[in-house]
Amino acid sequence: MSVNVKVTLREILSDLSEENFKAFKWYLVNGVDDKTIRCRYLELADREKTVDEILSHFGSSDALEKTREILEAIPRRDLADKLMKKVPVAKQAQERKKETLKEPTEETLKKTTAEERMKETMTNRIANVKGAVVRQVLTASLETLRKDQFEKFKDVLCKTPMKELVAEGDAFLDAPNTFQRDASLENLVEDLIGKFGRTYALRATATVLEKIGRRDLAKELQGELQALQVTSHGLRRKPKGGVENQKPDEDSYCTLM
Repeated sequence: MSVNVKVTLREILSDLSEENFKAFKWYLVNGVDDKTIRCRYLELADREKTVDEILSHFGSSDALEKTREILEAIPRRDLADKLMKKVPVAKQAQERKKETLKEPTEETLKKTTAEERMKETMTNRIANVKGAVVRQVLTASLETLRKDQFEKFKDVLCKTPMKELVAEGDAFLDAPNTFQRDASLENLVEDLIGKFGRTYALRATATVLEKIGRRDLAKELQGELQALQVTSHGLRRKPKGGVENQKPDEDSYCTLM
């Protein structure tokens, strides 16, 4: 299976433009989740070396799922779909991921303690509620815009560097802006959440609303930010006490892009 996976990954990466390929490597380092590769292994890597690093770091099955997730995030959904059709194991990995979101079976419940079940249930509920709230708030704010304002919103969003959208430091210093100018409102909301995480999507949207003169809507989103704490999908977490870590990660200053 490893040989087939390697050939497939080579083929998928060869279809990426140079800009897409740089964005792909950026996501491998900075992550669409907590699984990342250190910058020093990818900074000068060509496509062949990148494939080797993906397989070495994630293994064959997880490498396919990781590649699919990043292709969705770039976004190159056409290549993500191509990957799913070409390699059945990638589809199986996605199905396994969906399976984990289902209600736990009786057998699974018996294997866990009451405390663990309660913690897992509460975590899932909070995450689901928070995601639904953010999605609803973003959609409602953008729906309030006139057609010309929404077009201006997309223009500014696509032209503004990622670090300026969220006013954060190193985490998005070199991140590529891959928002699509012709995106629908629904797709734009999903891309904002997918690229920034739920709470930082609010901050980015508020920034753009400020730039196009809709300070009233920006102020409303700032209020939502105060009500939602940064999740694991945000750019960084503040330690207890609200003091930032003094020592940056060794890959914080990666110059992939």
